[in-house]
Amino acid sequence: IINYDYYSKVVNIYTSRVASIKRLMKILGEGKIIYEKKKVCSMEWDIPFSERNTIRKAMSLSGLLPKK
Repeated sequence: IINYDYYSKVVNIYTSRVASIKRLMKILGEGKIIYEKKKVCSMEWDIPFSERNTIRKAMSLSGLLPKK
């Protein structure tokens, strides 16, 4: 899930898919880890609008879609 918060000028990326988490961790590094029953359930990243290159890399389809 990708949310654009224009008021705070932040892009919020949330995923619960393990493959997407691994791909985004390579690009964005560690994010906010959300646990459920002491296991990693999902991750969330907040990227400020000022980091345009990071947003561009994170939003590319090759980083979000599964590889075949």
